[in-house]
Amino acid sequence: MRLDDDAFRAWVAQSHGAALRLARRMVGSDADAEDVVQESYVRAYVALRGDRFRSGPEALTPWLRRIVTRVGLDALRARRRSLESSEAPIDEVPAPGRTDAGVDRASLERALAELPVAQRTAFVLREIEGFSLEETAEALHCTVGAVEQRVLRAWAGLKRRLHDEPR
Repeated sequence: MRLDDDAFRAWVAQSHGAALRLARRMVGSDADAEDVVQESYVRAYVALRGDRFRSGPEALTPWLRRIVTRVGLDALRARRRSLESSEAPIDEVPAPGRTDAGVDRASLERALAELPVAQRTAFVLREIEGFSLEETAEALHCTVGAVEQRVLRAWAGLKRRLHDEPR
């Protein structure tokens, strides 16, 4: 499938908000999320212009989510390598406000950021973005069982961190 430039721009306009939310939840900062989304659209554009996307238009959104997930994971790995080499503090930009469950959103963001990358990513994709188990497993290149385990461990870690943190 090929998209002309006007169709690509329209698709970007339609999908940008969801892609940015996913990236923000994965990498934790607005600036990093913008970078992830921009890189994701570049990869998508190159693949579409090179006629390497073989599915129909209904598959574009799930495909973009997989690209954003992969680019986000790459960004997290790069950040970890950079932090390990420089021991600089993690740039944390919590979102203001409260979640529907009454948990302070900043506390939730901090607790999410403290989870191991595999758990955080599985949790974000499955519980926040609403991916199916199969979609999450495909995006993370692992089994459905591994996704279930990561999500359960993420829930346990979040509960522990949020319970221990004063509000």
